[in-house]
Amino acid sequence: MNTLVCRRCGLYNPPNVSACGRCGEAFSPGAGAPAGGWVAPSPYNRPAASKGSSTGQIVAIVVAVLAVGVLFIGIVAAIAIPSLIRARAAANESAAIGTLRAIAGAETQYFARNNKYGTLSELARAGFIDASLANGVERNSYVFREVKVSQDSFEFCVESTDKVTTGQASYNVTQEFVIRYREGRVAPVGRSGTPIG
Repeated sequence: MNTLVCRRCGLYNPPNVSACGRCGEAFSPGAGAPAGGWVAPSPYNRPAASKGSSTGQIVAIVVAVLAVGVLFIGIVAAIAIPSLIRARAAANESAAIGTLRAIAGAETQYFARNNKYGTLSELARAGFIDASLANGVERNSYVFREVKVSQDSFEFCVESTDKVTTGQASYNVTQEFVIRYREGRVAPVGRSGTPIG
């Protein structure tokens, strides 16, 4: 069977049609054919042109997406990390003050039993405080110190270290059971600090 091939779009049309069924190109007698108006069918079908992206374009898109992702993570980190550090410093500061309060409470119990105040090691042996809490120990970026302990008085302090997870003040507590603070890394001595509210 003879077919007509459109010169414009390449569609194979049945014989004896006057125009291409796809693009409407008019056939004239003998169009596209040697004589008789027909063209022999092509032995193969031409592959369709690729409509996808090239490898270079895909790589460029992936690199751009990664760059935007890294930039976004950097912005989030720049905002979140300082806030997290401030929150951690506030929590460590609260824990240090709470430990001073616990030591003062332990001294009350120790005095009631022994009619004198006790050192950190004596309070630990009596089971009133954690055994790991000793003179010079660092907890949560604060150093705990036993300033003085006698039969009728005591003084303990916590001093901030140079770590970023500490607050801006150091604290002490005495037999008056008042916690005082001073800005900086050196704790107040006796009543020299400002009482905390």
